[in-house]
Amino acid sequence: MAAIAGVMACVMELIIEFYAASKNPGYSPISQSISYLGNPESPTHHLVKIGSVIFTILFVLFAFGFFKAFNHSFDKSKMATLLLVLYGFGQGMGAGLFSLDASKSKVSWMNIGHDIFSGIGDVALVLFPMVMLFFFSKTKRYFTMLISVLGIAFMLLFLSAKFEWTPQTIPYKGLWQRLFQVVYFVYFMFIAYQMNIKNTSQMHSLSNTSNVKI
Repeated sequence: MAAIAGVMACVMELIIEFYAASKNPGYSPISQSISYLGNPESPTHHLVKIGSVIFTILFVLFAFGFFKAFNHSFDKSKMATLLLVLYGFGQGMGAGLFSLDASKSKVSWMNIGHDIFSGIGDVALVLFPMVMLFFFSKTKRYFTMLISVLGIAFMLLFLSAKFEWTPQTIPYKGLWQRLFQVVYFVYFMFIAYQMNIKNTSQMHSLSNTSNVKI
């Protein structure tokens, strides 16, 4: 159930973003950030807020399921679980309730709160697969390394566009952010699959143990 909750959180988030983008006239997913969809003046403001709370609930459930699945086989499971919880709260409820107010200066309290929670979520997101490198081996380790490289690359491109470090990246701010998000969502679905495998393995072990005659 926890693995399903993680997949549902990612899929729900993408569906809400796609729907909200279609309901905001003139909005460009390529050049504008996801946060704009939760802007108080946006027609999807309340939808994004409600979605952010549900996302946090589902993701925290996913995090505790992850801990239960990996706790006995991974010595850094507590650290990895904490990163998942921080991401769930930071990018979910935190960034959602402190919605970006595009009509005000960037020094407004709402915008500062939004940037802080988003930043916490992004850092946790980037660190999570790095911690998982200590657990996986062979093909799964290479896949985790690929996720880390792609994720960091798209994050840097997004930050470059957001803070206008490089003029060439600015017109594609929304694209970089979405690629950054999708890369890690794919990894969470991979982790959910691994959780399901471990759960099935544990159930078989318990079944075999109960069938042993004393």
